[in-house]
Amino acid sequence: MNHRLQWGVALVALCALASCDSAAPDSADLFNRFGLLEAGPNTLQTSEVEQRMVAVIGGAQARAYAVFEDFESPTVARALIAAHERGVDVRVVGDVDRRYQEGFRLCEDAGVFTRYGNGELDFELEPTRSATADGDQTRVTHNFVVVDSKQVVSVSGGFLEGRPNVHQLGFEATSEEIGQDFEDEAIQLAGGVFATTYDNFNGLVKSDVNNRRYYRTENGVLEIYFGPQERLLKRVIDATYSAKASVFVVGEAFENQFLAEALRYKAMNGFEVAMVLDAASEGESPIAQRLASDFDDIRGDDVLPDLRYRSDIQQNVVIIDANASPHDGKVHATKIFVLSEPLAASSGFVRVGNAYEGRTADALMDANMWALTRTPGLHEPNVDRVIGNFERLFNAGGE
Repeated sequence: MNHRLQWGVALVALCALASCDSAAPDSADLFNRFGLLEAGPNTLQTSEVEQRMVAVIGGAQARAYAVFEDFESPTVARALIAAHERGVDVRVVGDVDRRYQEGFRLCEDAGVFTRYGNGELDFELEPTRSATADGDQTRVTHNFVVVDSKQVVSVSGGFLEGRPNVHQLGFEATSEEIGQDFEDEAIQLAGGVFATTYDNFNGLVKSDVNNRRYYRTENGVLEIYFGPQERLLKRVIDATYSAKASVFVVGEAFENQFLAEALRYKAMNGFEVAMVLDAASEGESPIAQRLASDFDDIRGDDVLPDLRYRSDIQQNVVIIDANASPHDGKVHATKIFVLSEPLAASSGFVRVGNAYEGRTADALMDANMWALTRTPGLHEPNVDRVIGNFERLFNAGGE
């Protein structure tokens, strides 16, 4: 036997041996891993959400980046401090108007890198006209931790003092793609580029850090967007107009006139429209009040459309086509959007007489939005759970 033939036989034997010893990969390893988090009085407690974050931070080997709107959690802060003390690159980002919350203070005192942004914004609208948005109108609305470009835990409401078990939605993900995109968002913010960072020509400096939109998971396709650079509410409004059966909304506040017009249009044309808003916002929004009045006029003897209020809501969700269409009886694809930001106005400034005033707006918020789709005839457990979350809130709410 010549040497070439001997090498060929050896190579075949080696390949056969490798194929015998290699087990087929688990199907879950072929996808981005994504798990829904529901927090509230009857689901996960806030303390359990904290422990999820602590566990992820505890496994950090190189990097742990945290961005919070509300950070009254000494438990999570201590986990970040411990990671910092063992040599992990830890960065904490928050809104400057909340820098005195306990979690931020503990991290600062321990020498952890901290960065704050937004705050009051003076904006030149015309050569001779300007307007000011105050710190309450320009916000960081993220509440996430990302570790080693791979693991993410994100919730919609963060950790609020005196409100330990508010209704939140969030997710856990193990994914190099999702982790990298959230880490890039954190790096941009840690570098001082926020929603209110503009160039000399009033152009937004913050860039679209994720060149992906779709992430394959074991239970379907996940979408992720970052604001204000990807204009989250614009996508929600477009989807509302495209609804073929129903639109259900949960919000911590409601101030978007364009979304109100879309919901009014769908209700007037016989689509199912239902809303649940946080009780703290009741009476605070003329737009929500007018919409509720319009719903009363449209409803007649039917159950919907309707707007109800419920205490302790810290989530913003829009569910498109959860039910079969009332027009053709068909079941269409269901789409859910979960936003870290409230359903605020689109533009940060409004003209009042000859002057401009600042207002809370999508354009002035650092935010994220994720979306899931359920194809007709297929089971998607996470979509079912979000719909169930809405139904519990709606049925428990007052008229």
